Amino acid sequence: MTTIKHIQTLGHFLANYNSDLNYISNFQTNKRLDFSDENYIKKSVGTFYKFLIEFKVIRNVRKDKTIEVLNLTRQWIISNEANNVDKFASELKLFELTQDKKTMVSLASKILFLNNPYEIFPLDIRAKASLSYKSNIYSDFLILVQDFIYKNENLINECLSNVNRLYSLIEYDYNSAFENIDIIRKNRFVDKLLWNGLKEETK
Repeated sequence: MTTIKHIQTLGHFLANYNSDLNYISNFQTNKRLDFSDENYIKKSVGTFYKFLIEFKVIRNVRKDKTIEVLNLTRQWIISNEANNVDKFASELKLFELTQDKKTMVSLASKILFLNNPYEIFPLDIRAKASLSYKSNIYSDFLILVQDFIYKNENLINECLSNVNRLYSLIEYDYNSAFENIDIIRKNRFVDKLLWNGLKEETK
């Protein structure tokens, strides 16, 4: 059953969905080297730097190291460990790209989410709280997210069906950029459910 809290979460989802798709699309473009690094690390709409700011992880990156983070990311995503958030977090620390040389799992998850929004969910303190997860191991966090989706599948589908016309308008300019945009849509809504602290289990 859709509640006022779910409606508010849908509003949050719709308000950010175009921006999310733009960040993902621009990362894919930069990955193909069709978007120059010089422009991609500027503080402007849709850039990598702006993404780090908006997703509240720029403070985790050492000052003036954004280009180094981007270069390491591009090397990482063509490896066999492209989806291994925990190892990528360790790699960022190893290359001394994080503040205070700490392991920043949230930063790693949000960057790799841009590369694979179909399988990777951003880890942050609010999502962890919704899942009652107090550690910082991404692989464990992901299992909890997947369980949350399973238990709330009916709710997720019902909520999204209520705004079909609206998200379709947002997706119009991106349909050619993504395969299976329906998976990205669902994952972004799940992210907003967790961010808003919803814990219902409908199964």
